[in-house]
Amino acid sequence: MKPLEMKFSNIFELMGQEFPKKKIPFLLIGGFALHFYGINRQTFNVDFMIHDKQFEAVKTILEQEYYCEYKDSLFYRFQPKINKENLSLNFLFVDKKTLRGLLEKGKKVILSNQEVVVPHLLHLIALKIHAIQQNSKREYKDLLDIMELMRKNKLAPDHKEVRALFEKYGKPALFKKVLLLWEK
Repeated sequence: MKPLEMKFSNIFELMGQEFPKKKIPFLLIGGFALHFYGINRQTFNVDFMIHDKQFEAVKTILEQEYYCEYKDSLFYRFQPKINKENLSLNFLFVDKKTLRGLLEKGKKVILSNQEVVVPHLLHLIALKIHAIQQNSKREYKDLLDIMELMRKNKLAPDHKEVRALFEKYGKPALFKKVLLLWEK
């Protein structure tokens, strides 16, 4: 019996070629998105944002490429069944209007010879604030990411738009931590 083989060499190739065929827009978020703003850190998965109504089409494509699904509290996750060195995939769902707005304001980048879109810098910071809001255990890691995004991209610690994000999403005390840590 012939061993199972994935048709694509990596997830970016798969999504870059198969998702457009099904008209599935997606946004690259998480650790891989940080890279395009000057931050390199180890990550064990690839995070994407998609329109919630397109999940079944995404699931079909991924299952054809030997990924299996399981539900997490915030994401749908897919693990490779074969080629275990491939990263797991996380999908965060948003409504169509939100995704469209993030894609329009996002930054087009090339990853594994595929064009993908990452969030605008301020939207990426907002996603990090949301992540902390959803899971306080993420605060340390995501707060460091926020501060590093600000440093690498020359946003002052009291940047009015960053402050507004913390206030808008109910985390003004967290912004005070940013200010305190920045001074150290």
